[in-house]
Amino acid sequence: MAELIALKAGLTLDDPPKPPLPLRAVLVSGRKILDICGASDIPASARVVDLGDATLLPGLIDAHVHLTLCGCPTPRQTMMREDRDTLLLRAAENARMLLLAGITTARDCGDRDAVTFALRDAIESGVVAGPRLLLCGSPLTSPRGHCYFMGGEVEGAASITRAIRTRAQLGADFIKVMATGGGLTPGTDSLSLQFSADDIALIVAQADRHGLYVAAHAHSGASIRISVEAGVRTIEHCSFVQHGRVAADPEVVRAMSARNVVAVPTNIPAALAIQNGRTLGLAKQVDMASGDFLEGRRMATQQLIAGGVRVIAGTDAGATGVAFDALAGEMELIREAYGSALQTIASATSLSADSLGLAEVGRIRPGFDSDLIAVRGHPADNIALLREPIFVMSKGTIVRSEVR
Repeated sequence: MAELIALKAGLTLDDPPKPPLPLRAVLVSGRKILDICGASDIPASARVVDLGDATLLPGLIDAHVHLTLCGCPTPRQTMMREDRDTLLLRAAENARMLLLAGITTARDCGDRDAVTFALRDAIESGVVAGPRLLLCGSPLTSPRGHCYFMGGEVEGAASITRAIRTRAQLGADFIKVMATGGGLTPGTDSLSLQFSADDIALIVAQADRHGLYVAAHAHSGASIRISVEAGVRTIEHCSFVQHGRVAADPEVVRAMSARNVVAVPTNIPAALAIQNGRTLGLAKQVDMASGDFLEGRRMATQQLIAGGVRVIAGTDAGATGVAFDALAGEMELIREAYGSALQTIASATSLSADSLGLAEVGRIRPGFDSDLIAVRGHPADNIALLREPIFVMSKGTIVRSEVR
């Protein structure tokens, strides 16, 4: 029988964005949360982990990572020269880094050679440590299109149908499509459509046949509109980029809100590029200074939220210069758009879980999975505290503890 553990904290943020509960204990047995009780009501049989004045909250969710990319200055070139065994080792190390950063669930938005499926099996069987993984395999792209080097090139209805069936058989959780080009792939255009509206509608329909949803990488307003009309669930990046400017299209924002389409802005890559004095590829493509581009992206995120669109946190970890502990930085950017730290925390916990169809994570509730983290102080007062978790529990196993 699994050991009963009582996690005792000054504050427990059980259901973001609701306010935290003071002086509570969360009772955990194995992979599940049993109960939340008063600190004075802890069963005598429990092993108490006293977190002091820390805040206990659900494990974080990064809704957009690439475990088989390196996060180095040359992620495309590095992936293209690495064999499958090396990619698997790299993905395992990246998964470990996610976990240590308090990210207990991650959605991988594009791998190569089905590496992440092997990794997921290894994590679930306890061979290696890592977060819960939501997977799509290699993203669907046009011939020599964005991220073609991941192996997902398709053309025509038969090719699309076959590719989706293959991913479903592998155990994919969703299908990823590159609706536009992207800065990681020279020779592609981040504003131009890689698939027709009919093709994207076919991708959505075929995914639905297998019980899967579609995530669309889309930078331009036209690509976002077509993806929304086709019925995708999430828009990755959702940049609303035009030549010389970034601005959300109010009509498209209304359509996203009406259809419950979720945006995953991934603004942290641009912020990190500027911080490190690097020219941002996408900004260069549209003749914008990197600082102006980032400001436009931040404004577009605000416009999405003001328009009633659900915005959740994802980092594009693995892309150029984006490490696997970048989620707190992305949340700091989202905080500016939401105007509420608690709502921002929800964007990487409860709201993200609801958006991605995860029934038993993202909240601290009896019967939910025991994915929990703690930070010193109250992150509603200082969201940056999430950069340094002092405690991480994943599926009932303590993987990080700096409790004094």
